[in-house]
Order: sequence, then structure tokens, then C-alpha cells
Amino acid sequence: MGRTREFDRDEALIGAMRVFWRKGYGDTNIADLVEASGVARYGWYTTFGGKDEIFVAALEHYRAYLNRAYLDKLRAPDADLATIEAHFRLNLGVAARGSLKGCFACASALDRGRDDKNVARVVAAVLADVRAAFRNAIENAARAGQVRDLPVDTLVDFSVNAMRHLSTLVRAGAPREEVEAYIKSTLALLAP
Repeated sequence: MGRTREFDRDEALIGAMRVFWRKGYGDTNIADLVEASGVARYGWYTTFGGKDEIFVAALEHYRAYLNRAYLDKLRAPDADLATIEAHFRLNLGVAARGSLKGCFACASALDRGRDDKNVARVVAAVLADVRAAFRNAIENAARAGQVRDLPVDTLVDFSVNAMRHLSTLVRAGAPREEVEAYIKSTLALLAP
């Protein structure tokens, strides 16, 4: 009896996440996942199940990555308007790097959010994480007088929706100047 080849689950999910992020759910097949990760079809199916389950697992992996790599900065005790600006500007770096553009959760919401309750659940969790992180930075910025004198919920809603729109601009391939102008306008509307 042959031994099943072992593989690193996190590394496999990084490969899957990148493929789904770049190509979308509909244009991704198991052969793409095998090529991106080196994990055999059998390994994908026995570990995760079908394509739907792999997609949700990749999206959950993205959530953990987003929290660690980006949202923790907005949650820091000293996060403020400058931190929010830096977070918005990260999109310029993502756009410059190429094929992984915008927010994978936002793209997933459009791609599968209405058809798959598990995708909708993870997307909602990602948005809750984003909202909580922005709330922390906005509250700090408000105490420092760095934002308009509006209810915190209003400023949080505005920031989260601006982030979603910014992600859409980047994913659609908007020119850098347009993305920069959007960031500048958003910050001008937040500042007093």
C-alpha cells in the first residue's frame, strides 16, 4: 500500500488563495491548485473536500493573514489617522505588485457571497475584523482631534466603505494617479 505524500496545509492554502484571488472561483480548477501548490488532487480532496471547501479554507486563511499582516497595525494602542492613511496606501503597493489586487474577501463576496453561505459567513467575519480595527484607529484619532467631530460609527462606516471602494479600484486596474486621488479625497473628508 502506497504512503500518502505529506504536505504543509498552510503552504497549500497560500497557493490556493493566490490562485482563487487572481482567477476567481469560476475560472479556477483543481489542476490550477495542483500546479500552484504541488499538492496532488487526492491530497486536496482528502484534506479539504471539493472545490467549494477549498475556496472557503483559502478565504479563512486570507482572514488570518489579513489580521496578522495589516489589521493588527490599526488595532495598535497608538493607531491614529496616520495609521489609517498608511493602511489605505498599502493598496498602492499591492497594485504595483501585480496580479493579487484588491481585497480577496471583497472579490469573494462578489464572486460567491450570494451563492455560498460559508463564503458569506467568512466575508462577514472579515468585514467585522476590518470594522473593529478601523474603530480602534478612529477612536484614537478622535481623541487626538485628527478627525471630524462626527459620531464614531459614522466615521467607521465611511472608512470601511472607502476601503472597500479602494479595493475595487485597485482590482479593476485603476491608474495609480486615480487611486492616489481617491486616498487623498478620503483622508480630506475624514480630517477636520
